[in-house]
Amino acid sequence: MAKLLVVDAGNRKIWKRLKIRLESQGHRIERVTNGSLALKLLARDGFDMVSSDRRIAEANDFEFLREV
Repeated sequence: MAKLLVVDAGNRKIWKRLKIRLESQGHRIERVTNGSLALKLLARDGFDMVSSDRRIAEANDFEFLREV
């Protein structure tokens, strides 16, 4: 199944529900709370999809998207 990366500093309850739901369907999902950590993880591991909130704490949104 798919490897998913979520970049989100938001609501932990929503994150936990999303993680349980997607993992129950066979997906691997990881979460980081800022763009810098996301870029490091992306460089180390490949992901099939990246989902990000619109407020990335340590990176300009467009810079982050350009790097991804």
